[in-house]
Amino acid sequence: MVMLPYGTACGTDSATNDKLIVGHGWVAACPAGYVEDSKVCKACLPGCAACTVADIAAKCTKCAEGWLLDSDKCTKAATAAGGAAPCDASCKA
Repeated sequence: MVMLPYGTACGTDSATNDKLIVGHGWVAACPAGYVEDSKVCKACLPGCAACTVADIAAKCTKCAEGWLLDSDKCTKAATAAGGAAPCDASCKA
């Protein structure tokens, strides 16, 4: 489930909200962690606050809070500092 940032309008009116988050509806602008590609908001890599369409599957340009940019990818701040970060759903087998 995509959690849109507080204050992000999501609706069905594609005249005012002209960018689509597939499975979630129309928005006026793609939220952080998404990039617009032909009026569709596509998710960046985990931890990314921003990415580019050309490198959506490989490169972050800005990280979300609590993440650090390292070689074009975002790493949990504790992991990047050499500490142990809690395992989330993406790392559980």
